[in-house]
Amino acid sequence: MNTFRTSARGRLRTAAVAIAMLLVAAACSTGCSVPTGDDGRAGAPYRIGVLLGLTGADAAVSRPGHRALQLYAERTTALGGVHGRPVELVVADTGGDAGRAADEYRRLVVEEDVVAVVGPGSRTEAVALRPLSRTLRTPVTAMAGTDDVISPPAEARYMFTQVPARAESLRAQLTYAREQGWRRVAILSSDDDHGREAAQALPGMIAGFGLELVGNQVFPGDAVDMTPQLTTLAATRPDVTLVWSAALPTAIVSRNAFVLGYPGVLFPASGAAGAHYIGLGGDAVEGTLLQGPKMLVSEQIPADDPQGPVLADFVSAWEVEYGTTPSPSAAGAWDAVHLTVEALRATDPARTGSQETRDAVRDRLERTTGVPGTLAVYTFTPERHGPEGIAGLAIIRVDGGRFLLEQAY
Repeated sequence: MNTFRTSARGRLRTAAVAIAMLLVAAACSTGCSVPTGDDGRAGAPYRIGVLLGLTGADAAVSRPGHRALQLYAERTTALGGVHGRPVELVVADTGGDAGRAADEYRRLVVEEDVVAVVGPGSRTEAVALRPLSRTLRTPVTAMAGTDDVISPPAEARYMFTQVPARAESLRAQLTYAREQGWRRVAILSSDDDHGREAAQALPGMIAGFGLELVGNQVFPGDAVDMTPQLTTLAATRPDVTLVWSAALPTAIVSRNAFVLGYPGVLFPASGAAGAHYIGLGGDAVEGTLLQGPKMLVSEQIPADDPQGPVLADFVSAWEVEYGTTPSPSAAGAWDAVHLTVEALRATDPARTGSQETRDAVRDRLERTTGVPGTLAVYTFTPERHGPEGIAGLAIIRVDGGRFLLEQAY
């Protein structure tokens, strides 16, 4: 279970929660009804389950997400909670294992009586929850962006994701390429979850944009030298090369291309979206483009952009609390819990049954419309429980060792 820190800042938040609850009680002393918990106690917290790989291979990505969830829950509770009730996180470590994720999801629902679950962060874990979510009827807002997490719709009634689909990132890349007048497109992707879906979808999408696919190369997910693949692609003289892989392999691609004098523009996708891409690639990533979240350039997003206030609030809260710059994984967790809490906030506070509340949260999530987040502008439908369209995505350029906003959608 998540526990609040005992720092001075944590004590202030705890005091704010107590004051907020006293105000609710005082306001209702003359006869209004105080919301009761699903266990029958007045003011009992809404319990939200969290599934994250806090140990194992996913730990480095999951821990910033965990901190974001903690911060969001504490702030929400300190500001009066939801329907006057605190928000309590019940955190389970999946270790990055799909079977363990399923077991912990069952435990959170059956034993911990959570009303919704946020996470997990990997595709294999999220897909493992899909059939179980139908049985346990508890909504899951996963932080994994492949379509098989939320499809087919009939089998994913309780599954949602806050990560823009790879198809939308591809569409953003191709939209920008066409706007720049680039016609000859090459693909370089890793043979893993980061690259396979893109490698399969891109050829048809490139043709649909009226562009020409001149080369398509794949490298092993653990490769440490992509010179052979780049040499083959260089002979095709592409205007732009779309690179689909994680940050480290993409940085290696950039270094290899720099040495080769590779032609055209390197255009990595969101898997490389983070400051570590610049750190890993050094001078070799200068001038490369990146399809990534606006969060990476939050200070450059105009105030009239729907995501502007959300980004400013998130980045400011994170920097005040932790003294660092947040990562995309932290932003994704923030969006996931925000969508869940807002759905909970829109439910009837008179509901007293856990299953009633779970079903109500599911129904409200499915009707999410135009909600700005840090990574996207969210609209869900019964046919698709994930963000659609390129609204909220950005094209970013590496310039002088920092990210600069090139194009916001």
